[in-house]
This record gives sequence, C-alpha cells and structure tokens, in this order.
Amino acid sequence: MTKFRLDMPIEKWFTQNNADVAESFPSVLLDYYHVYCKHGQAFIFDRYLNPNSSCYEVVFFRDNEVNSPEYQETEKTWYGLFDEYCAEECC
Repeated sequence: MTKFRLDMPIEKWFTQNNADVAESFPSVLLDYYHVYCKHGQAFIFDRYLNPNSSCYEVVFFRDNEVNSPEYQETEKTWYGLFDEYCAEECC
C-alpha cells in the first residue's frame, strides 16, 4: 500500500497511470474515486486542508495487495462514504 497527497490535476494522474474510473461520487469540494490502474487499484479521497480548499489523498494498492487487510479496510471506508452519499441523495 502506498498513500500520498496528489499534487497535480487528477486528470493528469489518471492519464499517467492508465486509470479507469470504476466508481466516483461528489464530495464537498472534490470527488471521491475508485480506479483501476495499470499496476493495481486506487481509492482517492477528498481531504480537508483549510476552510476553502481540499486535496486528493490517494491510497494505492498493487495487484498483489488487493487481498490485504489494509485494502479491505480502505475499501470499507470508501464504500461507507459512498453509502452515506447515496442515502443523502436518495432522500
């Protein structure tokens, strides 16, 4: 697992990593993404920086790490946020 703050436009990172968006949903300032990349999968979260800005935090898992407890916990967190979003939007 590799975790980092993205310091470039998300579209550029997608292009550089051959990313295919599996799912996404909006957040306050930025969107959340689950993507398949050329060497694994990434969960991309909107992270608070200050009252007027956010950044992307990427949690990347290589193909051989997708069965790890860290992957399962990150996936659970991402889908928990997704479920909260859907519950708010559907009501």
